[in-house]
Amino acid sequence: MAPSRSTPRAPKQVPPPRIVIDDLRPLVAGGRFPVKRVTGEPVVVDATVFAEGHDELRVVVAHQAPDTKGWELVAMTSISSGDDLWRGEFVPIALGVHRFRVLAWIDEFASWASGTTRKLDAGVDISSERLAGAAILDAAAARLPKKQRPVVHDAAEALRNGDLTPLTDVGAEDRPSPASWYHASLKANDAVASATVEVVVERERALFSAWYELFPRSCGPDATTHGTLADVERQLDDVAELGFDVLYLPPLHPIGRAFRKGPNNREDAGPDDPGSPWAIGAPEGGHTALHPSSGRWTTSGPW
Repeated sequence: MAPSRSTPRAPKQVPPPRIVIDDLRPLVAGGRFPVKRVTGEPVVVDATVFAEGHDELRVVVAHQAPDTKGWELVAMTSISSGDDLWRGEFVPIALGVHRFRVLAWIDEFASWASGTTRKLDAGVDISSERLAGAAILDAAAARLPKKQRPVVHDAAEALRNGDLTPLTDVGAEDRPSPASWYHASLKANDAVASATVEVVVERERALFSAWYELFPRSCGPDATTHGTLADVERQLDDVAELGFDVLYLPPLHPIGRAFRKGPNNREDAGPDDPGSPWAIGAPEGGHTALHPSSGRWTTSGPW
C-alpha cells in the first residue's frame, strides 16, 4: 500500500500592522553603532508614526537604564501633524549602556472622545457613543490592577447614566483621569515597537574636557635625573590649577634601541642618549611594559 502524502499547509499570512514607525532618531549609521551621551544630557527621540484611518495614536518612548529590567514610559507628543512627527525625551543619569525604543498603540479612548465631541458639538444624539465609551473604560479596567478597577468602572457607569465628565476630562496625564487610566492599561506586548537603540552614557568629561600632556621622564628634580610617576603625582595640583581636568601621558614603555638616534636627530646615538619615546621594543619589554625608570603609579585620587 502506497504511503499517503499530505498536502503541505501554506504559511499563515500575518496582516501588516496598522501602525508604522519610521525614521527613528537619534540613530548612528542605521543603528550599527550606539548613540553617545553624558550623564544628565537629554536624549531627544523623534519618530515618524502614523496609521491608516483616522484613529488617534498613543506613542511613548520606552527607556531602560543599565542593570534594570523595567522600562520607563515617557509620552511623546505630535509636533507636526503634516508629517506625523512625534517627539519625546528622557534624561540618562547612570553610567553605562541605556536602551530605548518607541511604542505605539491605537488610542481607542482618545479616538472615541474626538468623534463623540464632534457629534456633541453638532447637536447629534450621543446615546450610543456613551455606551461605546463605557465599554472602552470597562475593558481598560479589566487590564488594570484590582485596586484601580472600581474607580474606572464608576466612570464607565457615569457615562451610561448621562454624565459626560469622562468625555470632557480626556487630556489629563498628571492626575487620575479616564485618559490616564486607559493609557496605564495599555500593554507593551500589544504595541507596535520600533527597533531598540543603545545609548552609551559616559561621564561629563567625555563630552568636554581640557587635556594636558607631559612627559614623565622630564619631571625629574634636575635635567640629568629621569622623572618618575611619583614626580608627576607631585605636579597634579599645579596642572589642575591651570584649568586642566585630564592628564595625558605619552608612551611609558621601554624605549627601543635599534636604530636609535641621538640629539638633534643625529644617527650616531651615544649609549646614554634616550632616543624616541615612541620607539617600541627593548630587553625590558614591549608596548605593554612600563619603563623601569618610571617607578609605579601610587595616587588614589581622581586622576
